[in-house]
Amino acid sequence: MKVTRVGRQMLLGAAGWLALQGVAAELTQVQLHDSEGKPVANAVVEFDAQTVDSMYPVDGEYRMDQKDYQFTPRVLIVPPGASVQFPNSDESRHHVYSFSAPKPFELQLYAGNQAPPVLFDTQGVVAIGCNIHDKMSAHIYVTDAPIAQVSDGQGQVTFPRYQSGSEGDLRIWHPLLNAPVVLTPEQWSALSGGVLTVDLPMTVPIESDDKAGSSLRDRLKSFKSNGN
Repeated sequence: MKVTRVGRQMLLGAAGWLALQGVAAELTQVQLHDSEGKPVANAVVEFDAQTVDSMYPVDGEYRMDQKDYQFTPRVLIVPPGASVQFPNSDESRHHVYSFSAPKPFELQLYAGNQAPPVLFDTQGVVAIGCNIHDKMSAHIYVTDAPIAQVSDGQGQVTFPRYQSGSEGDLRIWHPLLNAPVVLTPEQWSALSGGVLTVDLPMTVPIESDDKAGSSLRDRLKSFKSNGN
């Protein structure tokens, strides 16, 4: 069942009927589409439901690599208090930084594993960039939500099993959304086979395969070779 502005009232009515019948639907998967029906990757879906184990331990190993002049992954979820490594797997140096309020930081030109880990101790979204390559961008999503997942290339998020009766709001974030989409239990509980399809008010852009220009790459490789 798709959550759209047109169908929302029908969804609320169906959810209310299920509640009256004492039927509790278990949410197992969310499918995200944009306004043109294309899958939405790299969205964060948070679900307020209690799991047995923490999905993201504070002392876990968190990495945002740099490969082929892109950040990998494009969106990384970490809990407050976690440290993130920023290894550089490219031949050229990168200059990683953020001006975001939850965690402004700067890792000046470096190669390999030279950069120290960065502590993310405040909840919020941290936009990451490279001061040398403007097309490089990523986000670190700091949250203490019991369940939080990043949608894959098909726009899907699959949830772990959770404690029945602990369900709460569903929250969807993407950098192209003007504001996060929040669905209450009454809005998402009328499911078909545990799968919820959500149409987001955004359009996925067509990404260019163009990477850093060869002249810039050669110049930075020379910079690295000279030990600067």
